Amino acid sequence: MKRTGNPFVDMGLCAIAALTEKESIGELETGDMKKAFYSYDIVSANDMVKSFTMVFTRNTILGQQSYKKHRKEMYRDLLEVFLENMEEAKGDFICEICGDEHNFDINNVWNDIITKYGYKPKEVKILGRDFFPLVGSLGNDAQALPSASRAVSICPKCLFAVHYIPISTMLIKRKLVCIESTSEIIMLELIKDNVHENKTRISAGDRETLGKKEGSTKLYAKLLEIFSELRKRQKLENLPDTAAIYLWLFSNFGTGADCDVIEIPNKPLKFIWEVSRQSQDFRNEFIRLIAKDKKGRLFDAINYGKDYPGLYPKGKYKGVMPALYEYYQRYVVGKSEEGLEYARNVALRMIEGKDKKAISRIRKSDVFKDEEYKSMARKVMVQLISDGHKGYDDYIELFNRNGKYLLTDHKEAYNSIMYYLYNSDAPEIKKEGSGLQLEIKSKHTNKKIKAFAELYFHYYVDDPRGLRRGLERFKKDVLDRFKGFNEFRLKDAFARIAELYECEELRLDYDGWLEFTTDEDGNRRVAELLFQLRLAFAELYREYNRREEKVI
Repeated sequence: MKRTGNPFVDMGLCAIAALTEKESIGELETGDMKKAFYSYDIVSANDMVKSFTMVFTRNTILGQQSYKKHRKEMYRDLLEVFLENMEEAKGDFICEICGDEHNFDINNVWNDIITKYGYKPKEVKILGRDFFPLVGSLGNDAQALPSASRAVSICPKCLFAVHYIPISTMLIKRKLVCIESTSEIIMLELIKDNVHENKTRISAGDRETLGKKEGSTKLYAKLLEIFSELRKRQKLENLPDTAAIYLWLFSNFGTGADCDVIEIPNKPLKFIWEVSRQSQDFRNEFIRLIAKDKKGRLFDAINYGKDYPGLYPKGKYKGVMPALYEYYQRYVVGKSEEGLEYARNVALRMIEGKDKKAISRIRKSDVFKDEEYKSMARKVMVQLISDGHKGYDDYIELFNRNGKYLLTDHKEAYNSIMYYLYNSDAPEIKKEGSGLQLEIKSKHTNKKIKAFAELYFHYYVDDPRGLRRGLERFKKDVLDRFKGFNEFRLKDAFARIAELYECEELRLDYDGWLEFTTDEDGNRRVAELLFQLRLAFAELYREYNRREEKVI
């Protein structure tokens, strides 16, 4: 056998491989299909589970009340006919699912079966959604699915394989899922795990579909276990760069038949792979995080590289352990180690020397909704630069992660600071090796601001063409009184600089002024510009002061 490229058939083939203990679809032969059928009672299993009618509708043999007395026997006969006709590789028809030639006529087979049990054929039988998920036929299906202008042609192998979907599927977002992957070993292991769990549930009399009320969280937990097991068995040492999982979420029931495809791309898949390598405490913390995510938002966040609110403190909850928080921020969100360390340092400085009562007022998940505490954080950022602990670029690493001029993300950055206010005991962030390719999204896009800051600094401090008032006057007049450095004063300073200097990084004319004060989306961001200038001035003062001290 070989993969067909159809997720429904391939999932059924993987389920059959699981039942016959095969390591790949390629190892399957027709004899294995028969072995799977006769060694496990798929008829009784499908008759029991709720997922069967979700896959095949109620119009199938097992679902029709008119065949109630003989429906299981008729269903078994139908599957046996599929098996018997598999070996006929040649024929007049082409299977529209796998491309194989066949000579299978469902109408003749159907008439033979129902006649055997004393029923009379009412009409010509054609393949529809009661035989294969989501295919159109004639009549009502043609109205719902306009492309179905004729009956579809499907070979016995494909028709047989899909009947193993009910014991290999699970629920995600209230829909059944077919699992497909560019890595067959991952696909096979996931489906094997589902088959074994479903068999256990069925033998215990549980009709409910796997994953109900758990959804994608169940899938993540499975992936962690499977990745660990694959390494233990030395089947997969590293996750291939091409590995991805595709989840076909489908509904074949009633008039609401539809299908969505969710991709778990290589990056989040590698994140889960790397989580499976971590300590047991780390993995347990991740599983606890998964268990709280009833709506699958963590799944979506990892999938799209977004931050996840469940990582953060709320009330008495301190958030996830620092190791997991930092790992997620680096390898999913794309924050740099420098940016996270900067957030940690700001938080530590904010609570430094304060008593328990003052700290308790600061340790709130909504602390930065209060302008008082935002102002406190900004003062700390200036102090960190003045003291030489951090630089202007560190601010950019945390606040301007998307790399666009003046487009700082205050909410995201302050969330990280808030996290470390709760977790002030988190160790210093160190660079660590990982199997993941770390793609830092933050970029230093502050050339215009740095250029202007340097020009104005020297204009004020030591350039003979400028004011030349010296370093201490700059500190007293500019840094210590920066609240008075408003847009009017900035515009005046820009005009004075434009009269004296030329600059490659910054156009010193009216258009340059507009570019200087406007972000990349065309919004004026003067307040943000002024704060970044404040940081840049503080850094220049510190470096210039150090040079003078060395000379002395």
